[in-house]
Amino acid sequence: MARHQLPAYIHARNLQTVLRFSSEIVSDKDKAVICDAVELTFVDPAGLCILAATCHKLASLGKKLELENMPREIARYLARMDLFKACGIRYDENFVRHNRAGDLVELCMLDKRANIDDCAARMAHALVGSIPGLDPRAKLDEMTGFSPYNLLYVPLVYILNEFLENALTHGRRGGFKDAVAWIAAQYYAAKDRICLAVIDDGCGFLGSLRKHQDLHDKTHLGATRLALLPRVTCNPDLELRSSETANQGIGLTIIKEMTNRSRGVIRMGSGDHVLELSGGGAERPYRITDWQGVILALEFKRDLLRQVNVHQVIKALRDLPSPQGLRFE
Repeated sequence: MARHQLPAYIHARNLQTVLRFSSEIVSDKDKAVICDAVELTFVDPAGLCILAATCHKLASLGKKLELENMPREIARYLARMDLFKACGIRYDENFVRHNRAGDLVELCMLDKRANIDDCAARMAHALVGSIPGLDPRAKLDEMTGFSPYNLLYVPLVYILNEFLENALTHGRRGGFKDAVAWIAAQYYAAKDRICLAVIDDGCGFLGSLRKHQDLHDKTHLGATRLALLPRVTCNPDLELRSSETANQGIGLTIIKEMTNRSRGVIRMGSGDHVLELSGGGAERPYRITDWQGVILALEFKRDLLRQVNVHQVIKALRDLPSPQGLRFE
């Protein structure tokens, strides 16, 4: 029986290694896939989502992941973030779970549109965090209709809601009707960084946009670049969701703008490429082991993110005219 060595670092900055490992264990022909976790040192939200999606794939093939020699503190963290529960791995918790909704979103699988609103709200709360002097229950301003806290929180819920909607709607095209998305987030206080991940196992950007009139570079990387443009990924099938967020197609564009303004990093992977964009506009594409679906890993400096007027950015993009003749598979 083959044994696999878990990478020491399973995170968004190490996607090439992590995705190669994922492909390796999915290809294992044994029913029980044994992984030695003795070197495992750090797992971030993107790593959690990739591990969960990999276990989900293994389960669909009638296989199960088994972990050996995992360091105790890492095991406690993975249990706290609900990775073991998501992967069907038994673990007896011997610690107290404190409410850390302002600092993290535990790993969860999104498979129903009815759960999108709740997931978006939890992710937005983790992004904003607890700000001294800003009370979420404060009275609304008569002029704007928002409290100071909600000026940050509500626009983030809006764009995350749209992105999660697209993860399911577009991900389930082209024969991937059972596609699901995994989400997780965490704030790292020492570096004032908030990391968030949304990863699905659907048709991917190219599968969704292959017939789009503006996709001239019909590659995974070309489709990923196109998906960042406003209105490109808007959902033309209004019956899927009645809310106004359903047909805006600006979620990814706003996320890119937030990244630029908060010294963040956005990593978008689909098929055989990842496109990495850093605050200031720097772009780095690189090859990966094929991933069926979309990987979105975000990293922001929280203090700067709080200063971004997301509401203003949304308004500017919503005023843009919609492109004509969108075509999807």
